[in-house]
Amino acid sequence: MFYFVVILLCYPLLRLVTGVKSVKLREKRKKFLIYQTAKIGDLVCTTHVFRAIKRKYPDSYITVVISEYTKPILRNNVRIDTIIMFNNRMKGLLYKVRFMLKLLAASYDVAIVLVPNPTFIFMSLFALIPDVVTIVPDNIGITHRAVSFFCKSARHQMGTLTMKTYLTALKLVGVDNGDLKKEVFFTKNDVEKALRFIAKSGAVSGKDRCVGFVVSSGNRMKSLELKDILYLSEGLIKNFNAKVILLGTSDDKEISARIIKTLQSPSIINACGLFSLSELPALVSLLNLVIGVDTAPIYIADALDIPVVVIAGPCDMGEQRPLGKNVAIIESNSSCAPCSHTYLAPYMCNRGDRICLKRLNNDQILAACGVILNKVNTFKRIGRIKKDELKNNIIRPFPPP
Repeated sequence: MFYFVVILLCYPLLRLVTGVKSVKLREKRKKFLIYQTAKIGDLVCTTHVFRAIKRKYPDSYITVVISEYTKPILRNNVRIDTIIMFNNRMKGLLYKVRFMLKLLAASYDVAIVLVPNPTFIFMSLFALIPDVVTIVPDNIGITHRAVSFFCKSARHQMGTLTMKTYLTALKLVGVDNGDLKKEVFFTKNDVEKALRFIAKSGAVSGKDRCVGFVVSSGNRMKSLELKDILYLSEGLIKNFNAKVILLGTSDDKEISARIIKTLQSPSIINACGLFSLSELPALVSLLNLVIGVDTAPIYIADALDIPVVVIAGPCDMGEQRPLGKNVAIIESNSSCAPCSHTYLAPYMCNRGDRICLKRLNNDQILAACGVILNKVNTFKRIGRIKKDELKNNIIRPFPPP
């Protein structure tokens, strides 16, 4: 509660100074500061915020505060003017004071805190930013809830679409023209590299069915079992004559090597660690389908209108999910799922057995892939399947956001 007490004592003076500042800056170019230090997929699901601000205020200046490892996904984003890295591991007060002084020197007009963190509210208020907005989830701790009393807030209810909550926050600062389309950017050189890779693998982009398979997740609790990856990869090759491109980072080289060694198929192509995060969208843009758990490449594909089959596992798809037309969402009917939410994401299974991912109906997942790959109802969501027709999974359409 340290932040709350300090802000409470200084709040009258802060409001007086920021009130004078807001009058002086009213006619000047608006400067926005947006905090989004969550993971890569969450950052991709924030890109509609940047676009909405630029549409409303074409001359605005947008600075985004992110975690260092997510920076490459924004490297080519034309909506953003400046990127600042915040090191969440730096717990000392001195680091935060220095960071706050940088914000003060930059003289921002609006701060939007999309990740509940009382530190960001505290720094924004003491950086004399006139308009500070934060998200207040239902399941947030008492400190953030108390500190949010001193700024504008947008409530987030568990189970509702987080991207919509972001738009609610934007409306509090006069940005009311937002939509829910994600976006990612890449360069011509990135495309040329991806095309060379596809050609070298023996696949022909635009002719062969190229399926990207995401082999892991940053949160290992969400990762698929190796046996399921093998079964699904083999099924994609045999049933749909697909070229399966394994997507992942250099950390996934071991599992990708095991997949290749086990299947012994020329149709398995390993891209793990060969494309940087900034280059990955170019490769994904050449694919016919991306399959995987709730992780960054799924949202990159969705941003590029590439068809997606996402295996939800423990994740709450009501809060964050692909929103494209060609999307199949595979949910577990385990009683404990979903347990992972946008603002409350565990890294260990409470049961200890990850039942939501260990009882997959892989044939059903392949059927969902087939619906998309065979272009049956290509531009419609997969229809609802009655629960009693399933063994362990549910494929269901969500209502349009």
